[in-house]
Amino acid sequence: MSEQPQVPGAGPCEGAGDGRPPAPAWRRLAARALGRQRLCRFGMTRLMWRLCPPGRYDQAFEADLLGCRFHGNLSHLIDWWIYCTGTYEHANLRLLEELLDRFRTEGRAPCVLDVGANVGVHTALFARHAGLVVACEPFPAYADRLERLIGENALSNVTLLRCGLAERAGCLAFRQDRGPNQTGSFDLGGVGDAGPSLELPVAPGDALLAERGVERVDLIKIDTDGGEAAVLAGLAGTLARDRPAVLLEYGAATARKLPDLAALQAVLYPDVALFRVSASKWTWAPRLTETQAPTPACDLLAVPREAVADLPFRRG
Repeated sequence: MSEQPQVPGAGPCEGAGDGRPPAPAWRRLAARALGRQRLCRFGMTRLMWRLCPPGRYDQAFEADLLGCRFHGNLSHLIDWWIYCTGTYEHANLRLLEELLDRFRTEGRAPCVLDVGANVGVHTALFARHAGLVVACEPFPAYADRLERLIGENALSNVTLLRCGLAERAGCLAFRQDRGPNQTGSFDLGGVGDAGPSLELPVAPGDALLAERGVERVDLIKIDTDGGEAAVLAGLAGTLARDRPAVLLEYGAATARKLPDLAALQAVLYPDVALFRVSASKWTWAPRLTETQAPTPACDLLAVPREAVADLPFRRG
């Protein structure tokens, strides 16, 4: 999502094969030692960056990701974070884990919808804590890697849908960013230096969930680089029926379509409470600050007003 800095030259998939050299062992091992120590997180990212810059090296690796076997390459930004620190978006993952554990204490196995699943970091977490996970990833290269993660680790409670979510069914142009982080989007406002487009399928989330007999959704994570408004529009029935917790990336492209609390309430549900998610610079632990006027370049957690008292990590 939005907590990580931009990285020049990060490649799009495992095995870059574009002439970049392998990482010197001392550099990558030193960066990993710094990233995995727990005494103090402050300043560690800059040191890791200097030692082993993500995107500079073509270095395949295998690592543990939240109990799952994961294959990656240091040329890819998310993979670099996994190699150096053990995971990615630490604050968001810890917050999501706490939310799912609270659902379990209420006596139900939660259902999670992971929209923009990428290579499966959040999916791996959800598989450990949810009864059912529906992971949506339209970009073929990432969907292939996610499918491998699911298969190799026998994540039997995960259903992979190789499509994007939108307000209406069809095919849309998907463009991968040729810039720093090699993300992609159906919304050109969500990518910087857009490369060649692919025609990929999209469908309303309500219809996809109904087809699979999903009767309740407890948590939705959305990271689609500008497509968040269309995703929410296609989930209108699910949102109204279940009032799930929603964690979404709120970037500039999404802010143009959903500029204020009223606009967000219109596509979410009535009496919603919004919290800006940030991370402690010392520990990377999550912090929640309620907001009436969200600003771009952040992650937002939306919950029903009646659930606010039970939120973990609340601040402000």
